[in-house]
Amino acid sequence: MKNIKYTVTHPIFVFMKKHFCPHCKAALTVETAHHLVNSRSEEAKNYDFSTEDGRMIGTVDFRNPYFACPNCHAEFSVEELWKMEKGKRASR
Repeated sequence: MKNIKYTVTHPIFVFMKKHFCPHCKAALTVETAHHLVNSRSEEAKNYDFSTEDGRMIGTVDFRNPYFACPNCHAEFSVEELWKMEKGKRASR
């Protein structure tokens, strides 16, 4: 069985709202970035291997959503777009 951990900081913001590119105004798509990390590696200290049942051991595929523009090929992290859209709402 493959160890997979999804990390979504604002799930309603990511999956329930429509988002548009700040550069070209095209509709953004949600893509998934994959990052393989071994729990025994030096890099593992930067990741959370915990689950409801305990802790994942071995190689874990960490999957994080991000936004991609199919028109201008710009990419935005969830946090980047969250801050941009939050700033737009505040300035209205």
